[in-house]
Parts: sequence; C-alpha cells; structure tokens
Amino acid sequence: MSDLYTLESLLTLSGSVAAVWLVVNVIRHATGWGPRWFGLIVAVGISFVAFYATGGAGEGTELAWLHHVTALLNGLLIYSSAFGVQQTVLADRVGGASRRPMSAERIRFATGW
Repeated sequence: MSDLYTLESLLTLSGSVAAVWLVVNVIRHATGWGPRWFGLIVAVGISFVAFYATGGAGEGTELAWLHHVTALLNGLLIYSSAFGVQQTVLADRVGGASRRPMSAERIRFATGW
C-alpha cells in the first residue's frame, strides 16, 4: 500500500503533476473527451484541495486572498508541468515534434492535449 498514492504524496508537486496527467489521459482514453481546459480545471482543483488540506490561510489572516492567489498560481504550475510531461512523451513518439491527433477515433493514451 505504501507504493500507491497517499494524501502526503498527492500534496507534492510531482504527485500533483502525476495525478493531473493520469486523470486527463485516463478520461481521454476511456471516453474520447478531453479538452485542454479540463486539465487546467483538474490542476487548479488539486491545488485548492492541497491548500485546504494543509490548513489553508488559517483563521483571522488579513492576507487570506494572497494565499488563494498562491494556490491559483500553484495550480497553473501543476498544469504547465503536466503539459510539459505530455509534450515530452509525444516528442519521443513522433521524432522530436509533438502533434495533435487527427480524429477522436484515433486517440490513444497520452495523446496531445
């Protein structure tokens, strides 16, 4: 069980990036649906879950809005990192250049977002 996801591993940058990459690719592979904004929503959602799971801004903090902005920026970092992983996977597969699939019927696991 220690090799699987735990809350502690999900709350790391690499754990969050892996979770976004996994969720988006599994949904896309299973359903053929997966617009680019979906990965962004998942990344920002994970960031805010991590924010609140670790205590958030705390009570009575005057700069609570700044902590929320930081959580949003962390979500953008998670998304851009996951997107970079995706592009790296595609670049290896297509000889150095990433490409988008031509039709929904040909979508394979780890296709371009």
